[in-house]
Amino acid sequence: MIRLSHKKNLHFISLLLTAFLSLIINCANALSIDKDAANDPVLLQADEIIHTKATNIVKALGRVELSLDNRVLLADQISYNQTTGRVIANNNVTLLEENGDVLFSDSIELTNEFKRGFIKNLKLRMKDGSRLVANSAEFIKDERKIMHKVTFSPCLPCEENPQRPLIWQIKADKVIHNEETENMEYQDATFEFFDIPIFFTPYFIHPDPTVDRRSGLLTPTQGYSEKKGFIYGQPYFLTLDRSRDLEIKPTIYTKDGVTLQSRYRHAFFDGLIDSNFTLGVLRDTNDMSSSDNIGVDGSVTIKSDFSLNDTWRAKVNIEQASDKTYYRKYISDDKEILRSHLLLEGFRNRNYFAIEGYKFQGLRSTDERDSQPIVSPAISYSFSGDPGPHGEIFQFDVNFDSIFHQQLNDSRNFSILAGWQIPYRSQSGEIYTLTSSLQSNLYFTSKGTNISSPLTSNQNDIATRVFPQLALNWRYPFFRETKDSLQFFEPIVNLVIAPNAITTSTIPMEDNQGFEFDDTNIFRINRYTGSKRITEGSRIDYGINGTILSSTSFTSEIFIGQSYHFSETNNFAPKSGLDENLSDIVGRVILSPNDWLNLNYRFRLDKDNLTPRRSEFGAVISDGAYNVSVDYVLLDEYISTETFDSREQVSLEINTQLDEQWLSSLSLIQDLTNSSNNTRKAALNLTYSDECFTLGLGYERKDFSLDGIESDNQFFLIINLKNLGSI
Repeated sequence: MIRLSHKKNLHFISLLLTAFLSLIINCANALSIDKDAANDPVLLQADEIIHTKATNIVKALGRVELSLDNRVLLADQISYNQTTGRVIANNNVTLLEENGDVLFSDSIELTNEFKRGFIKNLKLRMKDGSRLVANSAEFIKDERKIMHKVTFSPCLPCEENPQRPLIWQIKADKVIHNEETENMEYQDATFEFFDIPIFFTPYFIHPDPTVDRRSGLLTPTQGYSEKKGFIYGQPYFLTLDRSRDLEIKPTIYTKDGVTLQSRYRHAFFDGLIDSNFTLGVLRDTNDMSSSDNIGVDGSVTIKSDFSLNDTWRAKVNIEQASDKTYYRKYISDDKEILRSHLLLEGFRNRNYFAIEGYKFQGLRSTDERDSQPIVSPAISYSFSGDPGPHGEIFQFDVNFDSIFHQQLNDSRNFSILAGWQIPYRSQSGEIYTLTSSLQSNLYFTSKGTNISSPLTSNQNDIATRVFPQLALNWRYPFFRETKDSLQFFEPIVNLVIAPNAITTSTIPMEDNQGFEFDDTNIFRINRYTGSKRITEGSRIDYGINGTILSSTSFTSEIFIGQSYHFSETNNFAPKSGLDENLSDIVGRVILSPNDWLNLNYRFRLDKDNLTPRRSEFGAVISDGAYNVSVDYVLLDEYISTETFDSREQVSLEINTQLDEQWLSSLSLIQDLTNSSNNTRKAALNLTYSDECFTLGLGYERKDFSLDGIESDNQFFLIINLKNLGSI
């Protein structure tokens, strides 16, 4: 038992009374007031709360917090009339809105359950960081705010010097923020850049910062071209509904005419449609004798992709232009071929089926529209069996395609390819892969066909071909692990046995016109990818593959290979690197000394004197603030086309983040053919971008003349104000 003296008893009772009084005071400073039994209560907290029963007014002083319906009012002093529901807040007032907006003021008066209010000296920080200042404002919750003597800007004050003028702002006598339509309407508004008035408008409207998509004018395109004159394009964005929109962009060229571009997008639950249509009323560049001759051209691009169900998918891609000069001069100078493609494909287990059609339009100077092929239909089926008990796999492919020309021969090809493959690993680590295949082809060739009636012909030829192949691939990988690296070394030998020279002149060879012998196809059993051309004859391929992986981020890879063809003749073009028994040497070298540098080199060397026949060198330097890429390509005279002879070219691209706001880029394509050292294409861009403003300056030079496209210098200007014309 604990015994307390009389004095200790008094002291203990005093402590209990003190604790009890503190509890009562704390309870009084957190008050829950029922404004209506059917609604949420008003929660009030403060350092001191005084409730006058005669007037039914509650006064709160010191760190006051009043909350109702997910809205919070903070102030130094608040007076709340429980009878009328009127709230008056003074000194350091902050109102936290449900949508994320924050209002600051010296004094706020709220009525009608906080739904109506009057504010003096308003400062508003919107959800996206935009700021607004007004002398006074009245608002109705979820409806509108009416503000007087307003300044609005999404620009943030300078951290080092907050008094520095903002990049841009709008000052207006009156601003109505309609929260139902999500618009901000200005009356008697002045646009200012760095506190300098630029222009005045009696009325102006733009979406509030909460809007992601809205109809309206977008950022214009402005520039100057020596050949096209001054350029001005003004896009307009139209929101049709949540899943559809339309963008229309008329562009004026003072020396050439006008183009109109439109883009329509429609998103469905199981797919999408993205279409582009253009129309140009321009000076006819094909008629150089008369600059006043006006022509009308256009183009269409439609891309769609739909998943019909878990098995089937459909695609429609259409690209077509009325004139190749128009497309490359005003739409895109990067494309050389427009391709239209229809596809229906299905996937199920290890089965694949596709039916498709192609139409091509060449945009190069040597391309003639009448000679472009139409492929309709192209049907393919592929089956891959389950691996057997020893890993063996059976494969079966069926292909049919029908190709029509307006001037050249038409052809139809039916092919069946059956293959069987089995892997084997020896106890010593050697890896063997035995592959056998049998390809059967049936060809129909029509001469003198009319494109409007493709089944009518003056002469028909039929050809068949049965082509077996047997291949044995041997690899012997070696691994060596050190303290800091893992080294891999692998010799490869590939033996292919196949008949010689069974191709007939009746069989059309339209696929793989651009075949090139390199390190990617040296070990491929059939080096061609199509079903018409085949790699005839027996041969042996050999090479070495090596890799080093280091713990210090250093990686390297090297490959070198060659092939020997046993037959004296084959179907490869002269100087292709495969036209003689012993092929050219192909390979690649990839080096990555660290995280910021990557080097790669691909080559084909002449077998006799190691002269480079093809060289590709690339380097990428990337270190956060900058990115530099260099590509060098050398194609000797033997790898030529009707348009180009030998080609030697270097391209350079530099992107530099100068600081948080400034970004610069440089791109350059230099032609080194015949030591000409001509700059074919160069572009320089400088962009400033922050939270509220983007300014871009660009220069581009193209130094080539082709099909009415002349060398040109162009300058571009981009000005984008946040919330005003950007999506």
